[in-house]
Amino acid sequence: MAQRITTWDGQSWLLDPGALFLDFVYTGDFGVGAWHDGIFHTAEALDAWLAEHVTPKLSPTTSRELEQALTLRDSLCRLVKLAAGLSQTSEERDTSFVMQVASEPDIPPMFPDHDPAMPFVTTQALSTIARDAVVKLRDHGDRLRNCCGDGCPMVYLDLSRAGKRAWCSMSRCGNRAKARAFRARATERTTHEKE
Repeated sequence: MAQRITTWDGQSWLLDPGALFLDFVYTGDFGVGAWHDGIFHTAEALDAWLAEHVTPKLSPTTSRELEQALTLRDSLCRLVKLAAGLSQTSEERDTSFVMQVASEPDIPPMFPDHDPAMPFVTTQALSTIARDAVVKLRDHGDRLRNCCGDGCPMVYLDLSRAGKRAWCSMSRCGNRAKARAFRARATERTTHEKE
């Protein structure tokens, strides 16, 4: 599910990294500093994100669950950077922690009109995210791509049929690249006309 990101320069754009676990990773700074304002530090902010991306029927997050969520996000960030070739190492505890969270009960698939009798708990939502990460990194880790945008730190999962997606977001890096290409062609035309 795409999510709106606002970067440090005040620009707001739609990010679709191609997987739930990557959406979760990008609620943090991806190890490059506070480059956007989507970082959650409170249980309430985590609840709001999980309600939008995983399930709206959720019990309030406890402080222990928030700590688990932040640890999961950090571990996933390091594993993604390793899989994408942005880092040479990842700690064994990252894999172990993600697997531990993934082994917990998750949120089961449901019919659209089904309303569960009891709300789910945050650990189930985190397990759903961790399972998504394990499956996607295991089966499609070679489809992780680094964005071709100038200086863009984003990584996305390219599950398109052709496997030729080049940018983290068409509304940001894609548009910038197309605008640069257009200006370059216009400059080249102008130069040829003057010759």
